[in-house]
Amino acid sequence: MKVTTEKLPPGQVVLTIEVEPERLAKAQEEAYRRLAERTIVPGFRKGHAPRHVVERQIGRDRLQERIKDDVHERLLPAVYEEALKETGIQPFATAKVEVTQEEPLVLKATVPLPPTVELGDYHAIRIPIEEATISEDDVNAALARLRDEQAEWVPVIHRPTMLGDQLVIDLTGSVGERPIAPQNGIAYVLSPTNDRPTPGFGASLQGLHPGESKDVALTYPADYANPDLAGQEAIFHVTVHKIEEKRLPPLDDEFAHSTGEFATLDDLKASLRTSLQQQAAEAARRKQRQQVVEAVVRQAHTEFPPVLVEQEAKELRQRTINRLGEQGFTLESYLKLAKQTPEAFEAELRQQAEERVRTGLVLLKVAEAENIKVEPAEIEAEIEQAVAASKEPPRLRRSEAPSRPPLRGVRRDGASSLTAPAGRRSVESLLHERKTIDRLVEMATQAEAAEAATS
Repeated sequence: MKVTTEKLPPGQVVLTIEVEPERLAKAQEEAYRRLAERTIVPGFRKGHAPRHVVERQIGRDRLQERIKDDVHERLLPAVYEEALKETGIQPFATAKVEVTQEEPLVLKATVPLPPTVELGDYHAIRIPIEEATISEDDVNAALARLRDEQAEWVPVIHRPTMLGDQLVIDLTGSVGERPIAPQNGIAYVLSPTNDRPTPGFGASLQGLHPGESKDVALTYPADYANPDLAGQEAIFHVTVHKIEEKRLPPLDDEFAHSTGEFATLDDLKASLRTSLQQQAAEAARRKQRQQVVEAVVRQAHTEFPPVLVEQEAKELRQRTINRLGEQGFTLESYLKLAKQTPEAFEAELRQQAEERVRTGLVLLKVAEAENIKVEPAEIEAEIEQAVAASKEPPRLRRSEAPSRPPLRGVRRDGASSLTAPAGRRSVESLLHERKTIDRLVEMATQAEAAEAATS
């Protein structure tokens, strides 16, 4: 048997294996005998009919094809394993084996190799955390959002509709002879960003009084999510029943008390300022962690087989499909809504998968270098905290902010699979990654602080 190897980036090697003609002939003869023993030929016991009779019974071409299939099924795995032993190659995953020539029998095996990672000088990375600052404008903006949440819609009688109003309308429509499902008594906010059912609809309703009706002719965009309506002209008949305007509550102590346990407006502002400061500090910590990881990954040299990216992309795709399903979308409907082609989506998915694989491999190498481990007690504590957190009300007090990233996989109803073996392994993996990043951030921050102190 003749074996040649060729390194194939990234992270693969190609084995070209040529089988000796004598071995192939023997395998073909054995394949024929197995086939003959299973073939019923009138007048002969199984396996005792002459070959030319068996060929006539089965058909010469069909017989040769079945012999070839049998040889491939039995000989190829054995030849491949022998080639691995001869070359000393340790495959990382299942190889892709294909026959490139029948006689002499030549096969090509594309073998995924174990990933390799060479770390850079990550101890020299210096990335300080950014100072988290909150201005009075930030507090006022948060106060305005809270005030908007507490606003009331009040009826308007003596003026026509205008942007910002909420209307109660009846809506019917048609595209050609095809009616669009009527909607009666629906609330509709006249907003520049409200493009339902099609862009320009809301703007066309300005200037109407309660009780008035109007016919509106509009054309759906060519890239509209529903292909049956894309580019089609529609006629809408609208009747306005009620006009309401948003009335904001006055900014006083009573407003502060209505939003929570605050005695005065100043107390509310102080709580918002604290909450915003905590959120800004948490955002700064997340940004620093991301920057440190990206710097470590940029320094490292990695090589890994495409199968890792393919597996990660498959998982990302399934998570996306599951998440969209929970929101009532299919992947196809989402791509139409996002105006993204399937090819662009797959390319984006593959890029994300490649980045995730590379980052994961580098962090594993850092953990190995730093001897980072996760103890069973840490896993238990993390699971208990995650399950307990899932049972808390979904909304935190405004002055509270999470101290560290939560674990994924715990629903708000408290149901969780974290205690199952697979769940525990997931928790261990996430903790391992978190501790590794903690260590990298610690090195980058402490070194920066030490240098600043001595300068």
